[in-house]
Amino acid sequence: MFNKLKEISSRPALFEFYTADELWTNAHTANQMLQYHLNAFNQKAESATYEKNQLNGFWSPDDYYAFVNCFKYETEKVTLDKYTIIEAGGARTVYNWSQHFSPSMLKHEFTESSLKVEALFSDVAGQSFNPESNEMAIVARNSNL
Repeated sequence: MFNKLKEISSRPALFEFYTADELWTNAHTANQMLQYHLNAFNQKAESATYEKNQLNGFWSPDDYYAFVNCFKYETEKVTLDKYTIIEAGGARTVYNWSQHFSPSMLKHEFTESSLKVEALFSDVAGQSFNPESNEMAIVARNSNL
């Protein structure tokens, strides 16, 4: 049991595991993902928690125990929510990686992809950009046109 708990709480190398399909191929979890909003990078903190039926049954319609380890990769601006879900019939681990971008990082990515950023907003409704906003929307065009 000790080794299993050690494995659950271990920090993987950046992008060592990829389980995005786990978030979207399970009908129950996919529905929950559509209703779940991720925090901005600066609000995220490393943590380790344990909870029965975490997020009000997010991971399964049946009883389960969830061990959640949150890791932050400062240099890369990446966060990882590592979920180890233990149900009566077995266990699974889901790695939910999130890349966080600043406006300048996105502008660079867009330029590298032959896109020109024409406008930056705080949301998709077109609110003036505020750097304190947790969201942003970008209007871009193909720079080759």
